[in-house]
Amino acid sequence: MQRETCKENEGVFHFIPFTMSKELPFFKFNATQWLTGNINYETFETQGAFIRLCAEYWNRSNEMTYEDAILRINNTELVDYLIKKEYIKVKNKKLFIKFLDEERNEIGSKRLKLSEAGRKGGLSSVQARLKGGSSIKEEDKEEDKEEDKEEDKEPIKNLEVHPLVIYLNTNCKQVQGLASPINNLDAERLLVEFDKHDLVEVFMAMENTKDLKKKYNSANLTVRSWIKTRQKNNSTFGQIKQQDKFKAAWQ
Repeated sequence: MQRETCKENEGVFHFIPFTMSKELPFFKFNATQWLTGNINYETFETQGAFIRLCAEYWNRSNEMTYEDAILRINNTELVDYLIKKEYIKVKNKKLFIKFLDEERNEIGSKRLKLSEAGRKGGLSSVQARLKGGSSIKEEDKEEDKEEDKEEDKEPIKNLEVHPLVIYLNTNCKQVQGLASPINNLDAERLLVEFDKHDLVEVFMAMENTKDLKKKYNSANLTVRSWIKTRQKNNSTFGQIKQQDKFKAAWQ
């Protein structure tokens, strides 16, 4: 299958990241919840359609539209039935499967924690070396030089851009044109803390603001400030809509 990167669908970001299915090609499946849940009493056709959509949804890193679902199942009535029974949900033509969204958020949170732990560990290592003396052994210097030479010989590979950054670079050029645009770490933290659809709504509002660059410097601080402002009128704005931890969509 040819790798897709970023598309736009009627103002809603529709990127298909290439990370989830490669880094984690499987998702949690609780057999007991399936056998005791409402989905078990549906027809085999309905059960098959739902699990097929789950696989497609996960493989696309939880990014599908209503039209995508119909294309994959090739049965509009069956997709509409899954929506009616709330096995899947649709908002602004985007499809959502809650238990898979929760699992993805959990993975993102763990990755962020590991990244922070690695950064702190690296700082501790440097501090420990500095305590032993300000100079570095000559042999270490030589090793570093050799590594630098090897890195210069080959182009840098696998530098992955976060899907949200890709979307913003494509659709919110004014936002990314601020002195401090959204980077990979900002994107990861924002998606862990806030609902992605509310985030996009705020980013688009920023994008459509006249003279944004004259008023703001940091895209990250600005989007957080705007979310807080909206929460004054709507306390749930920006909150990730989650059920209990790993509560399946079919319960």
